[in-house]
Amino acid sequence: KSSFSQLAELKALPVGGYTNEHICTLAEALEIAKPMKGIWLDFKQFSPDFMDRVFAAVDKAGWPIEKVMVATFNHWALKWAPRKRPGIRLVAHTRIDIVRGGYTLNYGDKGRVYANEGELADAIVAYAKKMKLYGVNMPAPHRWRKNRYATTSDMIRRLQEAGLWVSIWFVNDGKNGV
Repeated sequence: KSSFSQLAELKALPVGGYTNEHICTLAEALEIAKPMKGIWLDFKQFSPDFMDRVFAAVDKAGWPIEKVMVATFNHWALKWAPRKRPGIRLVAHTRIDIVRGGYTLNYGDKGRVYANEGELADAIVAYAKKMKLYGVNMPAPHRWRKNRYATTSDMIRRLQEAGLWVSIWFVNDGKNGV
C-alpha cells in the first residue's frame, strides 16, 4: 500500500473511543492550534532529521518561535533544539524514583541519590540552568507505581522561585483516569 492509502485508513479510525476525533497530520494539527497561545512539541523519540522536519512544518504553518515549546525526556533533543531554533522554550520531562536513602532523577547526575526534596530541587534547578530550560514538567501521583515521587506544593514553590515554569504530567493508569 502507498503511504497515502495508509494515511487515509489511519485518519478514518476513531481515536481513544471518541467518535468525532480522528488522527490528523502535523500540518493539520498546527492549523487547528493556530487560535491557541502556543504549542508544545513533545519529542518522545529524537533524531536531528526528525526534529528538523517538525521545525520545517512549524515554520511552514507560520508559528513564531516564541509560541513554541519543546518538551521531552531526551537530553539530546534539549541540546539540539536551540541550535536549530535559538530562543525556543525548552521543558524537561522529569521522572523521580523513590529509592532507599532518597530520590533519583532521570537527568543531571544520573544514579545519584538525593537525600531530601531540597537536594532534589537544587539538582533540578542546576540542570535547568545548565540546559537553559524554560521549565520542567513534574510528575503527579502514580497510583500504579508506588516508588514514584509525586510533586509537592513545596517543590513547585522552590522551582518557581528559581524562575522555572512548572507543569505537572499525569499518566492514565487505565483504572481511574489519572
